[in-house]
Amino acid sequence: MEKEGSWANNQPPPYLAAPEAAFKGDKPIQRRHDKFASVIKSYLSPAAFEVRHLTRQIKAQAFAGQALDAEVQDRISAADARASLQEDQNDPITLAHWNEVWLEFLEIRSQIEGAEKRLPHVAGELVAIAQDGRLKTFARPKGGGEIVALSPHHWAIDPDMGLQRLASCSINPEAYLSPEAPQTHWIFVDKADLDREMQAYDEEYERSLEAAGQPPPVRIAAQVDECAVWLTQQFAADPSHLLVRDDFHERAKEAFPTRRTERGLVGGLSERGFLRAWDIATQDHPERRRPGPRTKKANSPR
Repeated sequence: MEKEGSWANNQPPPYLAAPEAAFKGDKPIQRRHDKFASVIKSYLSPAAFEVRHLTRQIKAQAFAGQALDAEVQDRISAADARASLQEDQNDPITLAHWNEVWLEFLEIRSQIEGAEKRLPHVAGELVAIAQDGRLKTFARPKGGGEIVALSPHHWAIDPDMGLQRLASCSINPEAYLSPEAPQTHWIFVDKADLDREMQAYDEEYERSLEAAGQPPPVRIAAQVDECAVWLTQQFAADPSHLLVRDDFHERAKEAFPTRRTERGLVGGLSERGFLRAWDIATQDHPERRRPGPRTKKANSPR
């Protein structure tokens, strides 16, 4: 049976064939596209992908101090309009487009797995601020009806029940201490309270990093884009193509290092993040995707 591709643990949300299973070289495998094109387009339409791609070109030009290309800007406007009007739904999906969505889905999967690991701690924190009244909570019948306020005593529960309640976002206000009671209401929170507490948590976290002499954490998406621009500059500095992907990866580890803090590892560009940045950067430099041996010069001191 032909392999269709896989996700981490073969449990993708949703399942999507890997790029190498959807293309033979640059040629699409039609049955894969017939099966998965709607998934790709619902997440990132062809014209929306073109907007991304062209916007990266503009950013790279600006970063390099070059004059912005008016033609590229016009193409961005045209593609953005097509995406908004959904005029691109019959456009083909390119290998670069498929690969970008694939990598983002892998990142989403990784974030979901991380969220699952953090959920017990997050649930405990939310229960604690609901118990002391810093987070106002409400309940509404699942079938619809009047919203009622929950009081702090509704949150006087043990950690296991708190995790179950937060995971399901539901409660039975009349039997809130019974784990066997049917959960009749959806739980809602006061957005202003939640925003305030999250802001306070972020500020406390950044103060702890500052006290430890560490820079603030880097957002993954922004770091990937930054690495893609950095790779473009590295390509320009290597006109003879003496370096291959592994060489650039080693340099990227130095340019985007992982930092250890009292809360664990912060920042750093993961291997998956580098591969995503590599795919972005090589869209305009396809010659860099060709395999090549390492050379002594490529590994010489910089």
